[in-house]
Amino acid sequence: FVDDDLNLENLDLSTSSGNINLGKVEAESNIGATSGNIYVEKLEGDSHNVGATSGNINIEEEEGDICLGTTSGNVFVKNMDGTSHCIGATSGDITLKDVNGDLEIGTTSGHINIDKLNGDNHNLSCTSGDISIGEGSGDFDITTTSGSVILGEISGSNHEIRTTSGDIDIKKGKGNFVTDTNSGDIHKGHIED
Repeated sequence: FVDDDLNLENLDLSTSSGNINLGKVEAESNIGATSGNIYVEKLEGDSHNVGATSGNINIEEEEGDICLGTTSGNVFVKNMDGTSHCIGATSGDITLKDVNGDLEIGTTSGHINIDKLNGDNHNLSCTSGDISIGEGSGDFDITTTSGSVILGEISGSNHEIRTTSGDIDIKKGKGNFVTDTNSGDIHKGHIED
């Protein structure tokens, strides 16, 4: 399915086998693909649900609260702006650029890469994979079972960073950091209370 621009109150769109390619969508959206990729140039609306069973999700710009899910595929989203966002992936990497709003991510097998994240509360968990954040504001709760956590510049009040088997590397931070690893090294750069 391909369309350039859609301006609707609600959009419910799904496909069993094939890709979905959309331009600008102004609507509360439910978009799903069983076997195929989803590409959206811009999503605007109060809330969005986007899911792919076997395929990638790529959104260039998003306004509103969004929930994304994929069973086997990567998620790539730029310019997310809303109050809260949730992402779940079973097998695949999650890459986010310029996120505004609270963020909750859970992935079983795959890396989480975020270049910039601004909000109040963030909960990120990964069973097998690394979590990397370039710059972030808000309180962070980050957990990995088998993987490292790499944080560039983080500011907020309270942060909990835990790994079972993996390193924790905090380059620069502001706030109270509680860090714990069973098997790995902890490196803290410049930390301000």
